[in-house]
Amino acid sequence: MSKFNYVEIEAAYENIKHKLIKTPLITNDYINEILDSKVYFKLENLQTTGSFKLRGATNKISKLTEEQKLAGLVAYSSGNHAQAVGFASMQENISAKIIMPNNAPKIKIDNTHKYKAEVILYDPEKEIREDIGKEIARNENRTIIKPYDDYDIIARSGKKKYKFDISQENFAWMTDNKKEKKMIKTMKKGSRIMVTGYNQENSQTIDHYSLLGFTKAYTAAKKNCS
Repeated sequence: MSKFNYVEIEAAYENIKHKLIKTPLITNDYINEILDSKVYFKLENLQTTGSFKLRGATNKISKLTEEQKLAGLVAYSSGNHAQAVGFASMQENISAKIIMPNNAPKIKIDNTHKYKAEVILYDPEKEIREDIGKEIARNENRTIIKPYDDYDIIARSGKKKYKFDISQENFAWMTDNKKEKKMIKTMKKGSRIMVTGYNQENSQTIDHYSLLGFTKAYTAAKKNCS
């Protein structure tokens, strides 16, 4: 893959900005006071399919050739990417096959069906979804829409300004001082909280894990950015 840069992010934003809901960006005084920072929550759970994944799917699918669209798509996901690909494909009247584990939440399987995608269930203890997807793509000449390792998917969160891409499970903080260019991003990792502190000034990135919750890990990451 070629080097990824901010140009792709800007292009992705221009490509999808009129196709999706503009979800609200909110803040909370209580959390701001606890963390002594301005923390923003981007409510991507209010996006059409319930997550930010619709951004990547919409961007990727819109850039396919007419020949690829006619041949159809295949994707694999436990839920959010599945729904996103299903909806984005339905919007462009493209055939989509989605590979989902048989233990995926029923509501996500049902929603993917609702978006007119064909759902193929597999046993995650015995089968590998990527292998199933590759076989379908090879036999039916379908294009694979990967859930994350694709630059068109990555670029989906682009905006002309730094954007907080936040779902129900992760959110970000950035200093108001543009010269500092420091950022903290948090994400759930099972029962743990992972907080990444990034300081562009010294190219330093450190992940902090905490079983005690967000505040402790966040404080440690913020200290790293100081």
